Formats: sequence, C-alpha cells, structure tokens
Amino acid sequence: MLLSALELKAERGTGSFKDVNLDAWYSSVVITAGKLGVVQGHADGTFGPNDKLSREEMAAISYRALKLAEKVNGQTDVNVISFKDKDLISLYASEGITALAQAGIINGFEDGNFRPQAYTTRAEAAYIILNLLQQ
Repeated sequence: MLLSALELKAERGTGSFKDVNLDAWYSSVVITAGKLGVVQGHADGTFGPNDKLSREEMAAISYRALKLAEKVNGQTDVNVISFKDKDLISLYASEGITALAQAGIINGFEDGNFRPQAYTTRAEAAYIILNLLQQ
C-alpha cells in the first residue's frame, strides 16, 4: 500500500530475498521495496513475509519511502527525540522516528513513550499511511 500510495516503482527483476517466492501474491511489491531500499530484510538474506512488524520498523520503512518520494526533509537531529523510552529505539530507526514525529506523521502514547519494539497494529499502520498521504 505504501509504495502505491507514494507512486514509487522500480524496474522489474529477480527477487532479492531468499524467502520470497516469486509466485507469492506480495512478491512484486517486496522486490520493488527491496530494490528501492525501502525494506532491507534480515542479515541472513531473508525478508520474513510472515513476521510481525515493530513500531520502529514501520517508522523506518515509512521514512525511507517518504524520502524517496521527496515528501520529507532528510535533515533531522536525533538528539531531539522527546519520547521517554528513546534509549530503546534502535539506531537504524532513530532518524526516521525523529523525522516522522517532527512532521506529525507518528506520535507516541499518552505516557510519553513510543514503544519501539511493540508490534504495529493495523490501525496504527492505517493512521501512518493516511498521514503520509496528506504530506
């Protein structure tokens, strides 16, 4: 949905993740996202199509897609993350979380935490995509 919403496309090619079957309904989107660098997969060369997605992973993917679509400024200061649990945010996701929070695309919980390792709900994903479309 994210790639379609931002009209991001890549040239056709072979899969880059060991666990993405080219006959799977999602393969073309995953391959495109991989070629564009929106998703990076795991260190072992797998994508994990059935894995749950953490909040920080969703933020990192969304940020990479927005940068490609030139809809967000790539200049952020990760030192200004205001979430109480900012020390739990993985380094790879900190820039994206900061930029998306500053742009009002994502936010934390009422207790001031972001909960980066919590799984993203479908409602949260829809909220983020809606906010991305409004950029």
